[in-house]
Amino acid sequence: MTQKEFTQTLCDNFETKFKFTKKDGTEREARGTLNFYMIPEAAAPKGTQTWEDPEDIVKYWDLDKEAWRSFRWEQFVELM
Repeated sequence: MTQKEFTQTLCDNFETKFKFTKKDGTEREARGTLNFYMIPEAAAPKGTQTWEDPEDIVKYWDLDKEAWRSFRWEQFVELM
């Protein structure tokens, strides 16, 4: 799976379960989305970004923590 395919999965689904390795070396299972129907209006992105995000960063809305989170694509372990 490529980063682009994973990002599209986050956009297309209400919930995507996946696993990645945290900076401290432990693995984390997450439930995330980029589907705007699942992101509270107050937290939804507004306008356009004025800066460039690094290409290897995956941002997602964490459905458990109800907050934006991110990880480096190289830390991706699997889609669950």
